[in-house]
Amino acid sequence: MDGLKDHLDERPQMFEQVSKAAETPLYPGCTKFSKLECVSILYNLKCKGGWRDEHFDTLLEWVGEFLPEGNDIPTSTYYARKLMCPLGLEVDKIDACPNDCILYRKEHEHLDECPTCGASRYKRKGANSAKRGPPAKSLWYLPIIPRFEHSVQWRNIDKKYPEFGKEVRNLRLALCADGVNPYGTLSSQHSTWPVLLAIYNLPPWLCVSMFDAHTNSSFTLRAMVFCTINDFPAYGNLSGYKTKGEQVCPICEEDMKPTWLHNFKKNVYPDFRKHLSRYHPYRKKKKEFNGFTEERVARTPLTGSQVYERIKNVETKYGKCYKSKSKKGVLWKKVSPLWDLPYWRDLSVRHCLDVMHIEKNVCDAIIGTLLNMPGKTKDNENVRKDMKKRNIRPDLWPVEKSGAGGTKTYLPPACYTMSRKEKKQFCECLHGIKVPSGYSSNVKRLVSLSDLRLVCMKSHDCHVMINVFLPIALCGILPKHVRHVITKLCVFFNSICAKVIDPEKLDSLHNDIVETLCRFEMYFPPSFFDIMVHLIVHLVREIKLCGPVFLRWMYPFERFFGHLKDKTKNRARPEGSIIRGVLEEEISQYMT
Repeated sequence: MDGLKDHLDERPQMFEQVSKAAETPLYPGCTKFSKLECVSILYNLKCKGGWRDEHFDTLLEWVGEFLPEGNDIPTSTYYARKLMCPLGLEVDKIDACPNDCILYRKEHEHLDECPTCGASRYKRKGANSAKRGPPAKSLWYLPIIPRFEHSVQWRNIDKKYPEFGKEVRNLRLALCADGVNPYGTLSSQHSTWPVLLAIYNLPPWLCVSMFDAHTNSSFTLRAMVFCTINDFPAYGNLSGYKTKGEQVCPICEEDMKPTWLHNFKKNVYPDFRKHLSRYHPYRKKKKEFNGFTEERVARTPLTGSQVYERIKNVETKYGKCYKSKSKKGVLWKKVSPLWDLPYWRDLSVRHCLDVMHIEKNVCDAIIGTLLNMPGKTKDNENVRKDMKKRNIRPDLWPVEKSGAGGTKTYLPPACYTMSRKEKKQFCECLHGIKVPSGYSSNVKRLVSLSDLRLVCMKSHDCHVMINVFLPIALCGILPKHVRHVITKLCVFFNSICAKVIDPEKLDSLHNDIVETLCRFEMYFPPSFFDIMVHLIVHLVREIKLCGPVFLRWMYPFERFFGHLKDKTKNRARPEGSIIRGVLEEEISQYMT
């Protein structure tokens, strides 16, 4: 109760209410349980089981019937929640402009209209209605410092290693944000954006004074956001870099040389030879690549200070109403607020590339092209026309053939083209795979033998496919040189996803993947090399600087997003429903 008293110092009435419940016996003569203990146990069951309020109401009614007369058990969820609420941590609801221009806080706290776009802060029933409705948009903020104070991990660490307390209690954080559909259905366009902080427990700079109850002393708790973890579109939102257009790689920037495919209508990036060693034989080859030799050398990535010098004068305007005009050569659209952190420009990697999404996109592209799956294949008539326009690979140019039904376009088979027999062999191999429970989803369900294609593959399915199953299924299929280069790419992903990586082998791993991607250029169509394939070349650098991939991919965050979606009990107010569920879970953990 001492820790609770500190927590409720500013709310003495609530503390008295909770302390009274802790001293009140559950029923006259009961010595084993207090009212607070019983309610907290039942509330834990509600949170862990995900029970709806009406089901919990029924449970409380029956428990009240089972107990002796005169028991003090709450009769409904409302009264149980009212008793437990003081134990919860703080949550702030901040009104926001519906066009995302401002938050109504600090100097904007008392405004009724957005000073940028003029939109009303509140919903109104009619166009001329003067009566205020609820806020047009809200942001829910769960303050992080009180949650650090209640961190179970830090208390355990302090008890186990008191001599190292001053180091291990410090926090190193990774920030993750992504759009989530709380309704779990593609028919709804609603998007909720949770912003998560994950604790990595390494030493940082920014500080706040705290009290350590175990050692009975004050110490400085330091916290540092050392990276963000997002998919590529969110990477652009958080960093301020333009991830659409020509120079879309935030690491290469203007050193990137895009190729516009006029018929395919996309920019592609088959530009890997510049990453090879200076005298590599692939640099001199013309016919196998784009018809030119490669003399360029890949630029060393810019430091944080160099990047900041480039963007510090960029004008930043927020809101949907403001759309910046795209200027050629301007690669940064805004200055991220993260640059206000004093150490941000000293970080070598500020925003991590997400291997989970890269794996999925690359796996979909390879399998879609091999099986010629409509909508997923990177090989079609438009790409072949672009090859002809660029005067590369004449053996793959489309051929016009006249027949009784008129003129038809024939696409000559490429080295990666599978016959129907090979497709059937490939799909039957995957269809027959059996794995231990919990290893992956049922691969059999992903294979359609009637259409000879793979369907409904999730991110983890693609991870297992490209790491393990794809090289096995390709045995005896395709020409040896194509099969070998696909297998080498699979081996690369398998290596970087390992939990233990030998730092001395990273340079060799980088050289191997660059050469492998160059060989992909020789065999696969130009349309295959979108930005996701290009980003592979930067993954080893991030491993050198930030450690193993499994600490920086989005699998744990995606699982947590799914956990948040399960808390959407009120579909009319999804965000508020999620916040209530999170607070109930915090109370449950605090009382356990």
